[in-house]
Amino acid sequence: MIDICRHLVSGLDLSEPETYADCLDVIAQAGVLSRENLDTFKAMVRFRNMLIHIYDGVDDTITFEIYKDRLNDFMIFIKEIRSYLKRE
Repeated sequence: MIDICRHLVSGLDLSEPETYADCLDVIAQAGVLSRENLDTFKAMVRFRNMLIHIYDGVDDTITFEIYKDRLNDFMIFIKEIRSYLKRE
């Protein structure tokens, strides 16, 4: 998600985000992502950051629940990106 977001910011010559979550805001403002799913995508980025930086403090049951119940969020992200690319 983050790499795709960064590529879109660069390719569309959008304003440089300060954080990964800001990156999602920037491409949402450009009409790439819907506001409807933006909070979900930002939560995904925050969880990723927590896994990377505080991995020993992450509750395994939360990680398992996300794996079990929230993987479709990636498909929603992909669908939104594809929809934007088809429009453009």
